[in-house]
Amino acid sequence: EFPRADKAIVLEDDLLLSPDFLRYFHHVAPLLDLDPTVFCINAFSSNSYSDTASDPRVLLRARSYPMYGWMVKRSYASQIINHWVPPGIGDWDWWLTWEDLRKG
Repeated sequence: EFPRADKAIVLEDDLLLSPDFLRYFHHVAPLLDLDPTVFCINAFSSNSYSDTASDPRVLLRARSYPMYGWMVKRSYASQIINHWVPPGIGDWDWWLTWEDLRKG
């Protein structure tokens, strides 16, 4: 529906978004174009403890599956939709942890 959009934000349907949600994604979107090893930008981290999340100017890289709210390039979304979770396998978030789906 949006042929000129080169990125998509995927949200779970029960989220309450922070006021800076779109500003954050707008700010970090270029990372998807600059670094081919980044497959998504995530707005949530289960590792956001005080020792890792004390400076709002720092952006950390994690090796985990996306959760709740994340952004991907159109090319990745087009690729992964063809390999989406088969019925009965499990949750989509665990499915995306498989390295072969992300091409390493």
